[in-house]
Amino acid sequence: MGFSGNVAKTTGIMVYRLQCPQGWYKDGPGCVSCPGNETSPLNSEDIIQCTSVCVPGTYSDDGSGNAPCSLCPANYYNANSGSTSITDCVACSNDESTFKGTPYTYFCLGACAGGTFSIFGDGYVPCVACPEGTYGPDLMATSLNACRPCPAGTTSEEGSWSIYSCTVSVSTQCAPGTYSDTGEEPCTDCPANTYNPNAGSVNETDCLPCSAGEISPAGSTDISDCQDACAVKTCVGNEFCTNCLTGPCDVGAPDYAICTCPCEWGGSNCDIRLCEPGTWSLTGSPNCTDCPAGQYQDECGQTDCKLCPQGHTSHPGSSFLYDCFSCSSRFGRGWRGFDVQITPNCYFFCGKAHTYQKANQRCVRKGSGSKMVEINSLAENNVLFGVVASDRKNRWLGMHVDHDQTPPLPWWMSNPNQMAKWTNFLPGEPNNHEYHGETCVQMRKPTGKWNDVPCDKKLKCICEININ
Repeated sequence: MGFSGNVAKTTGIMVYRLQCPQGWYKDGPGCVSCPGNETSPLNSEDIIQCTSVCVPGTYSDDGSGNAPCSLCPANYYNANSGSTSITDCVACSNDESTFKGTPYTYFCLGACAGGTFSIFGDGYVPCVACPEGTYGPDLMATSLNACRPCPAGTTSEEGSWSIYSCTVSVSTQCAPGTYSDTGEEPCTDCPANTYNPNAGSVNETDCLPCSAGEISPAGSTDISDCQDACAVKTCVGNEFCTNCLTGPCDVGAPDYAICTCPCEWGGSNCDIRLCEPGTWSLTGSPNCTDCPAGQYQDECGQTDCKLCPQGHTSHPGSSFLYDCFSCSSRFGRGWRGFDVQITPNCYFFCGKAHTYQKANQRCVRKGSGSKMVEINSLAENNVLFGVVASDRKNRWLGMHVDHDQTPPLPWWMSNPNQMAKWTNFLPGEPNNHEYHGETCVQMRKPTGKWNDVPCDKKLKCICEININ
């Protein structure tokens, strides 16, 4: 049973005869495909019916609703134009069959549609699609014999019903510049600095090397792709690193060129800005930050910083090992440093007791930004208490309130414009006991916890210089 272009109802079932499939239009005795990516409705009679919008029976894979379009699967139909998804294709009833790209529900039949044949040989559902490389033009086909082979040199998708679905076969042979074990797809590009002018290559040795001192991109197809390494290599990054012929460039052994990059530039072309010495980032580039106090970095493009030697610290952003110093060598005898991972500061432990005001003045007079200690973490608190615990004396901390009022009040650090970031008070403290003017803070023996006391008490102090 052939196709003639109309639809009729015969013996209780729908019989259809079709001419040109979607994407084709009638031209004389045959069908011609629409130009470019355009498509057309089923059985189009003229080129003016070609459009960029997906026609009924089709949908776009990219969700745009525009050509190129895919056919709805066999046994599905879609009456809408501009469909954006395969989900727009609606299934026929379980006992109905239809061809790929069906535009309307009335093409869903109890008989086997074009492009299929009956499993039980009676021409009715259930039906099986004609295999790739064939097409089935007849309705109610009863066997595989109804699926006709495509003309020589052409092929088709599974379930095709029209000879116009048979298109020229695409070669699977490996293209020039590639190879595989079989000489057919999937193929691998020839390595960089080689070329291969032949199709169907079966071994990497078919990729011919460029001459010494020449380079080529992977997948090159002709000897003309091989060019002088330094002539084509462009080094960028600063005024002294330009084209390899005039800038710093080395020819490798013997088939590639290397740009010699300055420290702060990286990449094969010196075109990636790297973290400079004294800085780091998680990737080495970009968004670099200064190395913290107690660390340094003397290289470019690093993902971390190096620790100063034990007992030494450094200022943030240090870029050399000799930037690390001991507290006593930098600030004088008596100054001490600890593990920079806990606290990068330098400390001085006073030997005489003074009131809070005089103790703070003594710290300030030591210079270099010295002040009464401001403890900001439990780790720092424990380190300092470990030093002073042996003399069993309480110590001043750089904290106070401005007035003799009942707490809670904001506790200020020795810098009057900065509130305390962390505290370690005993339970029930601070309490300004019996309103006796407890407006300063001490670290108490034997636990290292804090409490508020009058500022005219005489206690030893701890001074600090913040390296940050």
